[in-house]
Amino acid sequence: MKTKNFLLLVAAVVVLFNFSSCKKYPDGPSFSLRSKTDRLTGTWKIVDGDNYNNDVDITFTFKKNGDFNL
Repeated sequence: MKTKNFLLLVAAVVVLFNFSSCKKYPDGPSFSLRSKTDRLTGTWKIVDGDNYNNDVDITFTFKKNGDFNL
């Protein structure tokens, strides 16, 4: 009986890790009520500074209709 419970536990762990590793977007949420377009819409600012004081600030503004400004 112990062997059966152990195998069942191992199978459950394998299934759990298998489902947790499969995501459509690696950096995104695993579940969202907002669409891809709604998650992208808005103003995004990229700030990149290095050791040479070459700070770069880039701002993107994405609109819901697909247009964007840089």
